[in-house]
Amino acid sequence: MVSEAQKRASLKYRAKILSGLTANMGSPEHDRAVDFSNRMRGYAAKSGRQRYATDPIFKEQKREACRLAAYYDNSDGKFLLAVRRLF
Repeated sequence: MVSEAQKRASLKYRAKILSGLTANMGSPEHDRAVDFSNRMRGYAAKSGRQRYATDPIFKEQKREACRLAAYYDNSDGKFLLAVRRLF
């Protein structure tokens, strides 16, 4: 069980590391912040893939959102395709 003090310390540590994103490119602080961001992004992606594979409700919601995003995409004249499907 994680205590409130541990949660606060973790948030403080993350804020300290991510403050390096505003440092100059190539500096050790910036590199460490970028590595940390990429690691967190990887954890989130893995978690999303696991939830998609195990939760049928989430899977259906995600598929519907992607279907609608592709349906209403307006690049390359796809708007006309959407209008044709409506009528």
